[in-house]
Amino acid sequence: MILVVDDEVEVCELITEYLGSEDKEVISAYNVPQALKAVKEKKFSAVICDLMLGTGKGESVLTYLRKKGSGHEKTPCLLISGVKSPENIALGTYDRFLSKPFSREEFLEALADLMGNEAEEVADRKSNQEKSALHPDLRKLLGS
Repeated sequence: MILVVDDEVEVCELITEYLGSEDKEVISAYNVPQALKAVKEKKFSAVICDLMLGTGKGESVLTYLRKKGSGHEKTPCLLISGVKSPENIALGTYDRFLSKPFSREEFLEALADLMGNEAEEVADRKSNQEKSALHPDLRKLLGS
Protein backbone atom coordinates (compact mmCIF):
# COMPACT_ATOMS: atom_id res chain seq x y z
CA MET A 1 0.00 0.00 0.00
CA ILE A 2 1.33 3.41 -1.02
CA LEU A 3 0.37 6.75 0.51
CA VAL A 4 0.08 9.73 -1.84
CA VAL A 5 -0.01 13.14 -0.17
CA ASP A 6 -0.87 16.16 -2.32
CA ASP A 7 -3.39 18.98 -1.92
CA GLU A 8 -4.09 18.86 -5.66
CA VAL A 9 -6.76 16.22 -6.19
CA GLU A 10 -5.78 15.89 -9.87
CA VAL A 11 -2.19 14.98 -8.94
CA CYS A 12 -3.41 12.32 -6.48
CA GLU A 13 -5.74 10.92 -9.14
CA LEU A 14 -2.98 10.84 -11.75
CA ILE A 15 -0.53 9.06 -9.43
CA THR A 16 -3.30 6.68 -8.33
CA GLU A 17 -3.94 5.89 -12.00
CA TYR A 18 -0.24 5.23 -12.61
CA LEU A 19 0.01 2.97 -9.57
CA GLY A 20 -3.40 1.35 -10.01
CA SER A 21 -2.47 0.20 -13.49
CA GLU A 22 0.38 -1.67 -11.77
CA ASP A 23 -1.95 -3.28 -9.22
CA LYS A 24 -0.69 -1.09 -6.39
CA GLU A 25 -3.13 -0.13 -3.67
CA VAL A 26 -3.13 3.60 -3.02
CA ILE A 27 -4.47 5.80 -0.25
CA SER A 28 -4.58 9.55 -0.84
CA ALA A 29 -4.32 12.32 1.74
CA TYR A 30 -4.86 15.96 0.81
CA ASN A 31 -3.36 17.73 3.82
CA VAL A 32 -0.98 17.23 6.74
CA PRO A 33 -3.60 16.06 9.30
CA GLN A 34 -4.98 13.43 6.89
CA ALA A 35 -1.48 12.20 6.08
CA LEU A 36 -0.43 11.95 9.73
CA LYS A 37 -3.66 10.11 10.59
CA ALA A 38 -3.02 7.63 7.75
CA VAL A 39 0.59 6.87 8.77
CA LYS A 40 -0.45 6.40 12.39
CA GLU A 41 -3.11 3.88 11.37
CA LYS A 42 -1.44 1.93 8.55
CA LYS A 43 1.92 0.65 7.35
CA PHE A 44 2.92 1.81 3.86
CA SER A 45 5.46 0.37 1.45
CA ALA A 46 6.18 3.92 0.20
CA VAL A 47 5.07 7.51 0.68
CA ILE A 48 4.83 10.04 -2.14
CA CYS A 49 4.49 13.52 -0.70
CA ASP A 50 4.17 17.02 -2.14
CA LEU A 51 6.26 19.74 -0.53
CA MET A 52 3.59 22.42 -0.36
CA LEU A 53 0.23 21.25 0.96
CA GLY A 54 -1.94 24.37 1.02
CA THR A 55 -2.22 24.95 4.77
CA GLY A 56 0.89 22.96 5.66
CA LYS A 57 4.16 21.57 4.45
CA GLY A 58 4.87 18.04 3.33
CA GLU A 59 8.15 18.31 5.18
CA SER A 60 6.26 17.93 8.47
CA VAL A 61 4.84 14.61 7.23
CA LEU A 62 8.28 13.41 6.16
CA THR A 63 9.86 14.54 9.44
CA TYR A 64 7.24 12.57 11.38
CA LEU A 65 7.91 9.46 9.27
CA ARG A 66 11.64 9.60 10.06
CA LYS A 67 11.06 10.14 13.77
CA LYS A 68 12.26 7.23 15.88
CA GLY A 69 9.29 5.16 17.00
CA SER A 70 6.97 6.21 14.17
CA GLY A 71 7.11 2.73 12.65
CA HIS A 72 7.99 4.32 9.30
CA GLU A 73 11.64 5.24 9.83
CA LYS A 74 12.71 3.16 6.82
CA THR A 75 9.66 3.71 4.60
CA PRO A 76 10.86 4.96 1.20
CA CYS A 77 9.74 8.57 0.61
CA LEU A 78 9.44 10.36 -2.73
CA LEU A 79 9.20 14.15 -2.41
CA ILE A 80 7.39 15.83 -5.30
CA SER A 81 7.14 19.56 -5.85
CA GLY A 82 6.76 22.35 -8.33
CA VAL A 83 10.09 23.75 -7.14
CA LYS A 84 13.06 22.65 -9.16
CA SER A 85 15.21 21.55 -6.21
CA PRO A 86 14.57 20.78 -2.54
CA GLU A 87 17.27 23.14 -1.24
CA ASN A 88 15.86 23.97 2.19
CA ILE A 89 14.40 20.59 3.07
CA ALA A 90 15.94 18.67 5.94
CA LEU A 91 18.32 16.03 4.63
CA GLY A 92 17.28 12.50 5.44
CA THR A 93 13.54 13.20 5.39
CA TYR A 94 13.12 11.92 1.84
CA ASP A 95 14.87 9.39 -0.40
CA ARG A 96 14.19 10.77 -3.87
CA PHE A 97 12.99 14.08 -5.33
CA LEU A 98 10.86 14.57 -8.45
CA SER A 99 10.00 17.99 -9.84
CA LYS A 100 6.50 18.67 -11.19
CA PRO A 101 5.33 18.41 -13.84
CA PHE A 102 6.56 14.89 -14.52
CA SER A 103 5.73 12.30 -17.14
CA ARG A 104 4.47 8.82 -16.43
CA GLU A 105 7.89 7.45 -17.39
CA GLU A 106 9.72 9.87 -15.08
CA PHE A 107 7.39 8.94 -12.24
CA LEU A 108 7.80 5.20 -12.76
CA GLU A 109 11.58 5.61 -12.98
CA ALA A 110 11.62 7.56 -9.70
CA LEU A 111 9.40 4.91 -8.11
CA ALA A 112 11.69 2.15 -9.38
CA ASP A 113 14.67 3.97 -7.89
CA LEU A 114 12.79 4.48 -4.65
CA MET A 115 11.48 0.96 -4.19
CA GLY A 116 14.18 -1.09 -5.89
CA ASN A 117 13.67 -4.19 -7.99
CA GLU A 118 9.93 -4.58 -7.45
CA ALA A 119 9.17 -1.26 -9.13
CA GLU A 120 11.77 -1.90 -11.84
CA GLU A 121 10.00 -5.13 -12.69
CA VAL A 122 6.70 -3.22 -12.87
CA ALA A 123 8.20 -0.63 -15.27
CA ASP A 124 9.75 -3.38 -17.42
CA ARG A 125 6.48 -5.30 -17.51
CA LYS A 126 4.59 -2.16 -18.55
CA SER A 127 7.15 -1.44 -21.28
CA ASN A 128 6.80 -5.01 -22.58
CA GLN A 129 3.00 -4.68 -22.56
CA GLU A 130 3.23 -1.46 -24.55
CA LYS A 131 5.58 -3.11 -27.07
CA SER A 132 3.28 -6.12 -27.42
CA ALA A 133 0.45 -3.74 -28.34
CA LEU A 134 2.50 -2.53 -31.32
CA HIS A 135 2.00 -3.75 -34.84
CA PRO A 136 4.10 -6.93 -35.45
CA ASP A 137 6.33 -5.13 -37.98
CA LEU A 138 7.17 -2.42 -35.42
CA ARG A 139 7.91 -5.07 -32.78
CA LYS A 140 10.45 -6.62 -35.19
CA LEU A 141 12.13 -3.24 -35.69
CA LEU A 142 12.35 -2.76 -31.92
CA GLY A 143 13.76 -6.23 -31.48
CA SER A 144 11.01 -7.55 -29.27
